[in-house]
Amino acid sequence: MIKKIDPTLIEKVKSVPIENFLPPSRHHRNNGYQMYSCPFHEDRKPSLAVYTKNNSFYCFSCGRHGDNITFIMELCKASFKEAVEFLEKHEH
Repeated sequence: MIKKIDPTLIEKVKSVPIENFLPPSRHHRNNGYQMYSCPFHEDRKPSLAVYTKNNSFYCFSCGRHGDNITFIMELCKASFKEAVEFLEKHEH
């Protein structure tokens, strides 16, 4: 039986910045977003925008997008529950 995840935990872990799981960027922050090399494909120039205001991401090259839970699911090939548990361990 799959145990439900507490909705308050989900909201709590959504505040863990995506930037914590990316190497430091040498590119300047513009209009509330920071550009990174996308970890989901070979990236010659940064195409992954991380929006700090709502803690979401969008890759202008491969089109992947979502919140930090989706990011961890994609990056770690994890389930929703595993991604939430991972973020819970990495919150400050």
